[in-house]
Amino acid sequence: MTDDMVLRLMIEKGVPLTRQNYLDIAYMGAPPEEIGGEIEASIPKEIGEAEDVAWMAEMGVGWVPDSDDDDED
Repeated sequence: MTDDMVLRLMIEKGVPLTRQNYLDIAYMGAPPEEIGGEIEASIPKEIGEAEDVAWMAEMGVGWVPDSDDDDED
């Protein structure tokens, strides 16, 4: 399970894992107009991966990102 409280909430409540949803929840409905590198870097990689999978599905391609868990030996 993730340590990110916003991501955990999104997963538990079934909120679609999108960058916009993440920022809306993290900033209680009022994300900054300018999203700088520090904020982008704080968005969990799971959000980007979920958006990639959704986009690929729209294009008709089945794809699942590699899990970092596979590298642990």
